[in-house]
Amino acid sequence: MKKIHLIILLFLLELSLSAQAGKTWNVTFPIQIKLKSKSIPTPPKFYGKMSSILIFNNLLISIEPYNDTIFSIFELPNCNFISSFGINGRGPNEFATPDSRNAFVTKNGITFKDLSERFISIDLTNYLKNRTYVLHITKLPGELEILNNSFWLNDSTICGLPYIGGRFNKPYIRYNINTKKIDPFGIWPNIYPHRKETEKQSWIIYAGRSRVKPDQSMFVTFMFNIKMFRIYMNSGELFKEIILETQDNFFEGNEIRSYPKMYYTCIRTTDKYIFALNTACSIAEMPKKVPTLEIWDWNGKPIAEIQLDIPVNQFDITQDGKLVYCNDWNTMDKLYIYDVSGIIK
Repeated sequence: MKKIHLIILLFLLELSLSAQAGKTWNVTFPIQIKLKSKSIPTPPKFYGKMSSILIFNNLLISIEPYNDTIFSIFELPNCNFISSFGINGRGPNEFATPDSRNAFVTKNGITFKDLSERFISIDLTNYLKNRTYVLHITKLPGELEILNNSFWLNDSTICGLPYIGGRFNKPYIRYNINTKKIDPFGIWPNIYPHRKETEKQSWIIYAGRSRVKPDQSMFVTFMFNIKMFRIYMNSGELFKEIILETQDNFFEGNEIRSYPKMYYTCIRTTDKYIFALNTACSIAEMPKKVPTLEIWDWNGKPIAEIQLDIPVNQFDITQDGKLVYCNDWNTMDKLYIYDVSGIIK
């Protein structure tokens, strides 16, 4: 009898967990506002659709992995063009198609993974003074060459999504560059508990963009295909999961339908806030869709929802968190600026 009771209890617990997994939060942003951008002209031939922008100190760096020249440097606040450098290739001082969307700022410059087994850090500390930069290369083991959504958790730990068909059914891999140890961690979300998701499907369903808190105590992942995000402690422990919206027609039979709605496409962080660009449309619609910029704190609390006025492609924020610099999908010779200083303190 006790065994039967235990089985029933476990069954009810599983039902409860499945119900919680599919539960969405009703969130209201305390600040909801529309902002008008200010444009600044830049030289032509500036942005490609797969480009990204990063702000390091008073430099804005455009990364255009498919252009003849990959990196363009501008001085803030007026976006005065300084110079450009970098070509695609696998030789010395060349770059094998940088992963621009997952590039991030460090204390000395920018770091990114290219389409090889290496991370490249570009030291830009003396760039304004003498137009010189220094490259630092960090090699990954071959099995992590196709690491996706990659980021540095701290000075010795690299994280990311394992490649499709990898040997770990975990959402993250952690690699210690000193000990060379590979450690899978985390549990996939369970948004569609009625489906038997394969590892390949989980990799696609829960793909997203991650960013580390500047003090390196936490990181966050916002999903592409589900309006949700997860905040983790740097130990890998899940701290907060927020599910806001799912797609009812996400599947066609056993397969994910073509061109589903995409939500979060660009993430930036400060020690106080998380900034997330929410497009909520298919890839084909993005060049015409005007997105919203959501601001959250590191406890998963909503702060502000900003309705933008242009179809923003990528963005970054100044170190003081007051200005948001954007590039859009349609023009090639402008940057756009939003002043958020009156919204967040």
